[in-house]
Amino acid sequence: MNTLSITTPTKNSLQLNLERSETPTRTIPFSVDGFERTSPRLRTFEPVPFVTPKIYSVVQSEKDSAATPVLRGAHSAELDAYPAIKAAVQNDEHANLQTGNKTTFVPATTTPAKGIVVGLHGWSAGTWQFEHLATQLADQGYHVYVPRLPGHGVVDDNGDPTSRDFPRNNELGRYTEFADKVYSDAASLGLPIHTLGLSGGGAIALDLAGRHEVASAMLYDPFLSPGDATADTLMTVFKWLDVLTFGVASLLLRLLPVVFEGPKKDIAKWGRHGHVNFNAAQIFTLTHYGRQAIQNAKNTSTPIQIIGTDFEPGVVSRQRLKDVVSTGDHRGLYTFDKESNVPHAMIHWREFENDEARTQVRALTFDFIESSEVHSNQRG
Repeated sequence: MNTLSITTPTKNSLQLNLERSETPTRTIPFSVDGFERTSPRLRTFEPVPFVTPKIYSVVQSEKDSAATPVLRGAHSAELDAYPAIKAAVQNDEHANLQTGNKTTFVPATTTPAKGIVVGLHGWSAGTWQFEHLATQLADQGYHVYVPRLPGHGVVDDNGDPTSRDFPRNNELGRYTEFADKVYSDAASLGLPIHTLGLSGGGAIALDLAGRHEVASAMLYDPFLSPGDATADTLMTVFKWLDVLTFGVASLLLRLLPVVFEGPKKDIAKWGRHGHVNFNAAQIFTLTHYGRQAIQNAKNTSTPIQIIGTDFEPGVVSRQRLKDVVSTGDHRGLYTFDKESNVPHAMIHWREFENDEARTQVRALTFDFIESSEVHSNQRG
């Protein structure tokens, strides 16, 4: 389980730890029952009615490869028809980056394409998280564009991952500029745009839905503020101190180390691409970008579907997810309860091995993109 907590390892420093502990897998049945689109309460283990044996089989087959995951897509030389996308892909092809963290475009396997899906990976992770989901959507007739998040994939002179280029305390605008650039790239195809965002990528997907014309926005446990109460309060306090000190206070957060212990173990276990060492100023910026995205999305008519989980309550703020749903129409919050064992990173099997539960997440995703109908199993 991932838990965001604050400890005091020394007298003069703080450390934020995101740690995953092993929890036994509990499968979730997925036979059809009387599912309600909107229910006033959380219904434990409520099956998703549009799960099919075909989707389950596809999800099971994702585990056939034991290699370190990498999202494969078209080479830039094949993308002359989409110059903006080509430029973004080409830029990463020539850059010294982690293999599993390069901007990728997966063309639809049928023509004409139904639309373009923008996949926004998790903060600290990489484009590899869409390795299977992107190809599945391409087979359903969608182009899939998965850009590398700001600062991600960068390595130092020794070839080791470094978070030195992640947006810091006074660089929130980098996320906004990134979102605008990604939207411009996708819009250049002249097709309906659907967004999928995991964790920090979910904040970007929400921001896009609030400020641009987007057909639908699927948010997987989006990071809009820390779930840990102390960390959440710390981010708020430093925001106010910044007002009083003209942005100087949050500079101190650069001195506070952040360690993602779970992903760190995954690097040794199966070669995870991404980053594990940060500072609190980088979390500060992502937090306030997420909070700003909530405000930006208040008046949007874009259908927004959130899939949350109570399995790792210390990672993202549950209340912020409810705030998103309660401040607009055509929004749904489908939450897996703690006993479902659905992790925060709920896309790739390397981080989410429960085939039955992963199938439910896939089914919710496919149905939402096709129908724009939202699903809730608790009040927003």
